Amino acid sequence: MTVSKFGSYISIGLGGASAKGEVGLNKLASYSFAFKSHLLSLTAMSAGTFNFGGEDRQPSIFTSYYGILIGESIRMENLFFSISTGVSHTDTSVKHPNPNATSSSNELSRYSKYGISYPIELKLFYVARNGVGFGLHASKNFAPFYWGISIVFGKWNKSRVKN
Repeated sequence: MTVSKFGSYISIGLGGASAKGEVGLNKLASYSFAFKSHLLSLTAMSAGTFNFGGEDRQPSIFTSYYGILIGESIRMENLFFSISTGVSHTDTSVKHPNPNATSSSNELSRYSKYGISYPIELKLFYVARNGVGFGLHASKNFAPFYWGISIVFGKWNKSRVKN
């Protein structure tokens, strides 16, 4: 078996995100199409504070991005590594409230960023022969840093060598 010219990967997973000192639970989904070492990816990530009830005087983070990225990859029989960059639509909000405030309007600080951004993504996948594997994702976008562990499905870039 050898690595074929084409490959496609779908990954879904969970992880974490951090921005401006706050952390949240991250959900991710990504589709990648590879031709030789070149890569085109569509990625969606969103993260939020994991709390029950969302009290006004608790720190919080809510962030998401939806992007299209191009990059380069190293593809082997069971391993895939890529680095990509591109353009995305991002929405990030971080709140650091004052615990002694008498109302929610007395927050210490708030960070908010909305619009076009330019993420950088790293992916490392281990892909099994039966078409299912696992992977690691990492992404930096505006202030947020995202990471995740995912289940990976797809065509594992293997073609038979003809004698």
